[in-house]
Amino acid sequence: MSLSVDGQVVCHQIECRVLQAPSVHVDETSCRVEKKNHWIHVYYSGGTTLKLLHCKRGKEAIVELNIIPRYGGVIIVTARTTASTHLHSNLS
Repeated sequence: MSLSVDGQVVCHQIECRVLQAPSVHVDETSCRVEKKNHWIHVYYSGGTTLKLLHCKRGKEAIVELNIIPRYGGVIIVTARTTASTHLHSNLS
């Protein structure tokens, strides 16, 4: 899947809003793409939601998507997720 130039600009604007927010809710959920498991990584703050598709979950996806590593605010997770594990290992 590819985005048009306009789509890339909008995605970048949403990403910037999420990165500048004082707190962000983070979650991931699985989905099937061409009969294979993929993960939708969700970042939500206020009225802004960023959803990024990746073929993996866990640290590899977190590093490649590069949202959490660049974020400086409070990250809120609903359970012990890969994101919380990644954050805990970076604080130790």
